[in-house]
This record gives sequence, structure tokens and C-alpha cells, in this order.
Amino acid sequence: MIKLLLVTLLLGADPAESPQDPDQPNVTPPAVAAEGQPATTDSSDALTADDPLVDALPEISSESSQPVGDPSMMHVQVLDGDGLVGRLVSIDPESVTLTDLAGYETKVVYDDILSIAPRRRQAATEESESNGSIHVDLLDGSSFYASSFAVEEGKCTVKLDAVRTINFPTQSMRRIRLIAPTEDDPPEYEQEWSRLSERETETDILVAARDGKISYHFGFVRDVTEDKVQFELDGDILPVPRGRVFGIILRKRAEDTMPATLCKLSESDGSNWSIRTLSYNDDRLTWTTPLKVEGTTLLPQIGRIDFSQGKILFLSDIGPESTKWTPYFDGADSISVVRDFFLPRQDQNLRGGTLTLDDDWYFKGLSIHSHTIVTYRLPDRYSRFRAVVGIDDSVRPSGNVQLIISGDGKELLKETFTGKMSAKPLDLDIAGVRRLTIEVGFGEKHDHGDMLDLCNARVVK
Repeated sequence: MIKLLLVTLLLGADPAESPQDPDQPNVTPPAVAAEGQPATTDSSDALTADDPLVDALPEISSESSQPVGDPSMMHVQVLDGDGLVGRLVSIDPESVTLTDLAGYETKVVYDDILSIAPRRRQAATEESESNGSIHVDLLDGSSFYASSFAVEEGKCTVKLDAVRTINFPTQSMRRIRLIAPTEDDPPEYEQEWSRLSERETETDILVAARDGKISYHFGFVRDVTEDKVQFELDGDILPVPRGRVFGIILRKRAEDTMPATLCKLSESDGSNWSIRTLSYNDDRLTWTTPLKVEGTTLLPQIGRIDFSQGKILFLSDIGPESTKWTPYFDGADSISVVRDFFLPRQDQNLRGGTLTLDDDWYFKGLSIHSHTIVTYRLPDRYSRFRAVVGIDDSVRPSGNVQLIISGDGKELLKETFTGKMSAKPLDLDIAGVRRLTIEVGFGEKHDHGDMLDLCNARVVK
């Protein structure tokens, strides 16, 4: 009886009938804007972001949808904070080569690169535009959109867009969502999908959506065609209409050691690929993932290539191990609303606004009031602590504090900052340090305006 009920749920009210698949909306995932800002470089051969040659390039209006400039023009953010701008020439197993408009070449090794992003937004072409409503997650961390998906004898064939098709074994896949989300979906859809994705099972999970409700069934997914999902239930193969299948979550197999990831490639349609090998030729990237999935990305499809994994860590992303605030007047720390106001803030100033130093905005960093001691426990193998430090613009010219930075109890820096001073970059040697302590003490003006910002506070390898 239970099996008959499952057949009825999956195949329709009458198992003998062959119901038609309902039409599914074709929703294009929101585009992900490319990141990367203009910066300067200390290389005389490289085209810098403020070079007159760069300014001479045609700009693109934020209201325009037309492509402008050379799609191979890239901005490379490097580890020391500087940036390079140039045309992408080559990518080999160890480095990236750019050439500026004067013809000078600059080679940057992977270890020195944080990210690569298009210099300017490119409009999608017919070949590069994706209308994928299917979303696939692989076990290596890749997550991408596709326009069609099929499985035959354990091999997945996935069409990404008009010109790109990839193939991989089903055991490389973690889950696939066949029905694109819509504004009319009840919130339970996403909640149940996420909950089921975390389950540890020895079978696959077929997730069905019907009448605004999610149901799920344990078994084994076999072949998948345009209109059917072959689902094995208690030894029987059920041809489930694909239009009723919300998604499929595959059983987790024994995990082998995953090869190291070189970088993360984000595409303009929101797809993200974990990359093991990368090369460039004929106006496209050619890559493989750690699971040996092979693919290509056209230049207009590049959103960002992120090499920062393991190289840089913002303090605002890890949170402090301990925090102690001592008010200027005794007893103020006993009032919770006062204490909460004066505790350090991450990625905003103490007033909840944007971190601002010398009229420059920063979206990462710390804002700390006197007198505060904050300690961070650092992961291993980071060698430098870097930040841009000063009194936040919102309280200048007030503010007078003493900054002390220590590593494992050893003083690394002791310096006074006032609201009349320009912001100052810090670059400290923290090789071998496991606990980094930042102390912002009272200066000569009691605690009035003592809002010290450590913008882009980060440790790097």
C-alpha cells in the first residue's frame, strides 16, 4: 500500500495514466558583478590604473548596455596591495602575463595574485549568454547554472549555454535543482531543500514539488532524460515525470583526498568553478576542476578569478578571541546599551556608518574606541599584518589615542594617532605569531572622538 501511495504521488493520481509535464518557468539567475577596483603599481613596465593610457580607453556608462573596450583588458590585484592593468596575454601553470598599451609585458606568479577581473563590464554575446534555470553543485565546490541536463549509464551531459557542454560521472555531483526558483515559491521550498542537502544517507533523495508542498523519497536515480527521471524504489524503476522533480540529492560516497584548488572562477551568470588547472588561448579560458571536469569560459563570461584562498585573511571575518573595553569614567561599562555602543565594530565605524579615512571609503576593517584590548587567534603561516590606520573622518579633528599592537605578548608597534593626522598604512612582521593583540588606549584628550579605524586590517602570507 505504501509503495502504491508513493507511485501515486510521483506519477500522478492514476499510476496507469501518463500525465503531461507542467510548463516550468525559465528564469535567468541574477548576474554577479565583477569585482576589482583601479589601483596603482610600482612596476614601470605595467599599465597602471591611473595611467593616461587607461584614461584614454573609452568608458562605459552605468546606464549603457553596450560593450566597451577590449574584453581581454584585465585588472590584476596583487598581494602587496598594488594593482596591474593590461591585456591578458597568457596563463601558464605558474603565472599570468599582461601587456599594456605601450607593448610592455608583465608576468605575475600565482603566489602574488589575489584576483583577476575584467577592467570594464562586457555585454553578453549570443554565444556567451546563459539562460540556465538548472542549478548543479559538484563535490569539489563548483556550483553552476545549466540550460539542459541528462544522465545515461552514470554519465552526466550538461549544456551550459549555446556553445558549451560538459560531461562528468554522476559520482562527481552532490545535488541538482531542476526547477528554478520563482517569486511565488513558498519559503518552505528553500528551507526543505537546504535541510535535505545536509542529511547523511546511503541512498539518493528525489525531491518532488506539488501543490505548493515538498515531498521526498529515498532510492537511486538512474537515467535522466528531457521528460523522465528513472528512479529505483525497492528494486522497481519508476519513470517519474521530470516536471514534478524539484531536485535530486545524491548520496555521499566515501571521500577521497581532493586535489588542491588553484583558484575560484566566477562567471557573469553566477556560476562558480573550483579550478585545478587554468590556461588561456583563443579568447577563452580552458580549465579543469579538482574532479577533472573540463570546461571553457569565454572572456565576456568572466566575472572574477579569485586566487586569494589561504593567502589573506581579514580580521573582521574571523572575529576576536577576546575583547575588553574599559570606559574613561568608572561604572559606564555596567550599562549594557553604553557597553554595546563602545565595543569594536566589524566592517563599519562605531556609529554604524562606512569606514572613512581621508575621504576614502573602506568596506573591510575594524573600528575601535579607547580603551579597548582585542585579541585574535591567528591560523598558522601568516607573515604580515597590514592595515590603513587613522581616526575616522566622522569625528575629526577630534580623537587622540595610543595604538599598541603585540604578537604573542611582544610589542610590535606603539604609536599615537590624532584626528589632525592623515591615515597611515601599517605593515608589521608577524611571522610565527599565533595571538595578535590590538590595544587602543586613551590619549591626551580623555576619550572624546577616540574612534580609531583599522581599515582593511588583514594578515597575509
